[in-house]
Amino acid sequence: MNVSTPHNLLPVSRHFDGQDEAQQALFSQLSEQRVSYLTGPAGSGKTELALAAAHQAHSAGLFTDGILHLSLAGANAPSTVLGELTFHVGYDRSRSLEDAVADRNILIMWDHTDDFSTHQPGQLTELIDHLKAAPGIHHLVIGRKPMADAPGMTIPTLTGAQATALFNAHLPDSVSNRPAADDPVLVSVLERLEYNPLAVMLAAHWCQPPRWLEQLEEALRDLEAPQSGSGRLPQGLYGMLTLAFADLTDEATRLTHLLHPFPAGASGETLSALFGEEWQEAANKAIPTGLITTLGGYQAVLPAVATYLDDDANPRRREVAWEQAGVFLQQMVQECHNQANANNLAPAMRYLIKEWPNLRAAFCWVAQRSHQEGMDLEDDCALVVDFCMALFHLFTNKGMFEEGRAWMSTAKRAVDQLDHPHESALVRDYLGVFLTQTGDRELAYQQFSEAFTAFRTLKEPSGIGSAGYHLGLMEYEEGNLEAAKECFEEALPILRSVNSRGFAAQAHTYMGEILLQEGDLESAQQHFTDARELFEEGTYDPNLRIRALMGHFHSQWQVGAYAEALSSLGQAMDYGFSADVRLSMQVVPTILKIAHQILALPDSVESDRLLVQLTSEMTRVLHTRSTYPEGLTDTKGYEMALHVMQRLVHLLNLTVTSLVAATAEDDRTTARDQLVKAATELDTVTGGIMGAAEWAKVVLAKATSH
Repeated sequence: MNVSTPHNLLPVSRHFDGQDEAQQALFSQLSEQRVSYLTGPAGSGKTELALAAAHQAHSAGLFTDGILHLSLAGANAPSTVLGELTFHVGYDRSRSLEDAVADRNILIMWDHTDDFSTHQPGQLTELIDHLKAAPGIHHLVIGRKPMADAPGMTIPTLTGAQATALFNAHLPDSVSNRPAADDPVLVSVLERLEYNPLAVMLAAHWCQPPRWLEQLEEALRDLEAPQSGSGRLPQGLYGMLTLAFADLTDEATRLTHLLHPFPAGASGETLSALFGEEWQEAANKAIPTGLITTLGGYQAVLPAVATYLDDDANPRRREVAWEQAGVFLQQMVQECHNQANANNLAPAMRYLIKEWPNLRAAFCWVAQRSHQEGMDLEDDCALVVDFCMALFHLFTNKGMFEEGRAWMSTAKRAVDQLDHPHESALVRDYLGVFLTQTGDRELAYQQFSEAFTAFRTLKEPSGIGSAGYHLGLMEYEEGNLEAAKECFEEALPILRSVNSRGFAAQAHTYMGEILLQEGDLESAQQHFTDARELFEEGTYDPNLRIRALMGHFHSQWQVGAYAEALSSLGQAMDYGFSADVRLSMQVVPTILKIAHQILALPDSVESDRLLVQLTSEMTRVLHTRSTYPEGLTDTKGYEMALHVMQRLVHLLNLTVTSLVAATAEDDRTTARDQLVKAATELDTVTGGIMGAAEWAKVVLAKATSH
């Protein structure tokens, strides 16, 4: 068993006697063909056979980078298929999907493709062709129709002996007399069921005492002809499903219809939320019929049962089930927003992965409803856009921009179809973020400007805050400081009041830097103080947090609050080492510049005191740093940063000794010689970017004047 190969394969939940030969044939097909198909009528056991062959491939170690079973039940949009694949293959990689799979040896099983192929002819073929550039990927397409221009196999029809064995295997234990293969009543029943495996198993479940085989034959014979629209199911299976549903109580029937929109099954928590705590009692009545299965704690209906419910004569009941699935989608969107707002991207992605087939099906239903006439589309449109926005946010935060673009396109189509100014402005704001990340700054500026104008017209505070912040940031980066200042001033009160504290902290930082350049030191210092307080509330952009700390330092230094400024500098260094060593290294060149300014102060006593404080702050930071902090991956970078900091501290200590600490002339001379040597070594380590040798000359000149 190749236990190290990743996969998402469910266990094979039922076995068809006599299918070993078919399983071996499919196993050979998977290993030999890059693209192939498996077909057969509904209820013939395509998924079970594919899972059995995939488990065999997993045990044989054929696909070393993964085996993915992707159910497309309910899918009707290309973006949902893209999401299906990227969630399993590349959700934690800052690369495109093509790059994520380029060098991997994977089997992808595209299951239940009929609905998608009906709504989007040719799209699945295009996606598979797109991935053919990766030579290690094999595809198996599973559906009721063969795939054009590809090899494949069709599920063989059960023989009479196989059907008899399957029927007897699923009879209740209370039935002691099992019919023989030549039993005329059984032969008649199997013929009416067209030897369909699912129909045969449902028939065995139906024969609960005191009902017997003769009653089953009579019931099948008395059934009316299948209703129109049932052509997707074999007639025998349709008839047996009709009998099975007739056995259900009202509550069990309602539960079965509720499960219909959940292709991957619904958890107990979901069922309790949508059905009530009595769902377990209803499930216990439905499970013995064979219509509901339990796997991995999830309750689900079989795919053929879902097809039957699509053809059900009670469309209102089906509509209610889908509306409840829409409620589930709304709950998920809110959960994603909550996680994303708390910057918990990994838990949000895990949640999406676990529930993705169900979310995709509910999303497709809601999106489809927005095309129907006579519907109240306000909530539907907002839900479609919210769902797309949640996925866009999660994908782009992982650096997966193409996947984000797919969901942004879906959201844009939704708002373009209807006159929804709020959603339209929201899409523009998010689109501006995406375009900024992909480098199209001119178009991004246009989107932010239009969104800002629209949100002002709508008097939408959160939109004004978001678009105003992003527009201000672009103006700031282009050097248009007055325009940036106006945007930030309008956005900041809103950002602080609508729980966008991270953006508020960043806007305060930029405002502080603008005011610092304008010479308004008091206002700049207040903005940096506000930024520091907001940054303490949560983990935001570490680089901006360092900028806020350094901005606070510069504003304090310029107003002459030297001791407070050096304390802020120490906090910046301390935070940099705890967040990212590269951030601390950004602070290091500033230290010698500040030390140079300290030496230039006219008050020699004050100068010496501040130099000692600067050295003490650096020594404190070094002493509070462990060699390898928890979770550190860049150990070499960390060691290099520590090495540079240690040399810099050594240089400053020698400076203090040269100017202040040493009392004997011989000690001062030795310290000055060591100072030149330490400065030269520091320049060698850092490539000369710090100018330590030039710094040493200043120190020696001041030492001579002491």
